[in-house]
Amino acid sequence: MIHLLEPVTPTRLGAEMGMPAATVSDRLRELFALEHIRREPNPRDGRSYVITTTAAGRRTIDRAEKAVLRARHAVAQELDVPLRDVEVLVEKLNRALDAALEGRRPRPRRHRYA
Repeated sequence: MIHLLEPVTPTRLGAEMGMPAATVSDRLRELFALEHIRREPNPRDGRSYVITTTAAGRRTIDRAEKAVLRARHAVAQELDVPLRDVEVLVEKLNRALDAALEGRRPRPRRHRYA
């Protein structure tokens, strides 16, 4: 997520991932220790910082991406529907869960199933 959002503040990262600040802080500490990320001054707010990936972090992401693609392909082979259809339903489920947790109703669904 850091690589996708960079430069990103820890606060935004936590919000995007739905993680509490303490958990984000713990995970960042691990990534700093591995030298996969670095902190830089936030150009918009001198009191905070932004996080970016390092070259070592990008190499790790590249290696992981290959494994993720292999796993995705293996999962797709086991499904009797297109993987994209499942992904769309998971996205809808996540929105409904978020809405329920926030105490509001999800947006009406567009499709009716028989």
